[in-house]
Amino acid sequence: MADEHLDVTVLLLCFNEQEALAGVIADIRAAFRGNRHSYEILLVDDGSTDNSAAIARDLSCRLVSHPLRQGAGAAFRTGVSSARGGIIAMIDADGTYTPADIPRMLEYFPDYDQVNGARTSEQGTWVLLRAPVKWGLRMFTSLLAGKVIPDLQTGLKAFKRKMMLPYLDVIPDKFSLCPLITLVFLCHGRRLKYIPTEYHKRAGGRSKFHPVVDTAYVFFQICRFFWRFYRGRLSSKG
Repeated sequence: MADEHLDVTVLLLCFNEQEALAGVIADIRAAFRGNRHSYEILLVDDGSTDNSAAIARDLSCRLVSHPLRQGAGAAFRTGVSSARGGIIAMIDADGTYTPADIPRMLEYFPDYDQVNGARTSEQGTWVLLRAPVKWGLRMFTSLLAGKVIPDLQTGLKAFKRKMMLPYLDVIPDKFSLCPLITLVFLCHGRRLKYIPTEYHKRAGGRSKFHPVVDTAYVFFQICRFFWRFYRGRLSSKG
């Protein structure tokens, strides 16, 4: 799909989010009401076993479905490849972020290449465990990147699609896509911006993120990214 068809693709990656999905879609449409940007809502259903896909169809979203669950990273690659907008605004389908923030983020384009929502609170499960682990991971990644990263794992992002397309192979199938999207832009000299955003409790269902197993996986993928990035830079100089 050519980027020029639409200004924005609002990308929802979905696995069993029927409790929250209709409200999130309604809030996205309300956020764009009267806005100058042309947009689409693209939902990538990653093998849901509930009514998520049916809700997206009933609410006239553009739907791309994986017959079987492949992982959030695989759904992201499908979404970016299928998007019609020059800018992709990604927001979680579980109601934890505020869709009204998306038009605010779009105001920073084209001056910036990626705009992220930096969460002002932690509303997830296992807060006493997650908070210090996430802080340590963010500090470690900021040190390697040489830049302060206010929120490493935010799921509220807007970025220029053309700049992400060459790096889709960096994104693995499972969790870790949000930090890697940030690092792809940051380490290739792109312009990033962070704005404060509220973070809410899930509207329904349970989080798919395991604070120990998935954090370890994210850590591994971040190390893998920097190994690949710095090795590539050294090879190009040699």
